[in-house]
Amino acid sequence: MESKDFHTGLPKVKNTFTNWLYLEDDRFIDVALATIIAHRFGWGPIWLFVIAPSGSGKTEVKAFGSGVGVRSCECRFGLIRWITPAIEKYQMMYQVLGERFCNVRIYIENREKIVEQAMKNAGQQTETQSELA
Repeated sequence: MESKDFHTGLPKVKNTFTNWLYLEDDRFIDVALATIIAHRFGWGPIWLFVIAPSGSGKTEVKAFGSGVGVRSCECRFGLIRWITPAIEKYQMMYQVLGERFCNVRIYIENREKIVEQAMKNAGQQTETQSELA
């Protein structure tokens, strides 16, 4: 990979996501990709919870980072979960077991923009998923 590809790759990925999704803050993409990179370099298991409301792009980002087509098996694993804030009801249980997760919370101030973007993308799900994968 050329140096210029490395420096233009992340902005291109973020631009593609913001073309299809309303994201007030795209830093969670950085965290998710860093978790994937850490796993691929064998830097130990990182368990990441991305906590965000419905319609905030979790499904699309999960599909992007799923590693579809990769087939391997090792005795360690990392975990990225894309979940709604309902998980917070169970956070106390995780604390009792010992905190094992990095949590990233996505807050959406303007929920109407999510609805507008979803309506704009209506009927383009195949194209959206193809471009984001």
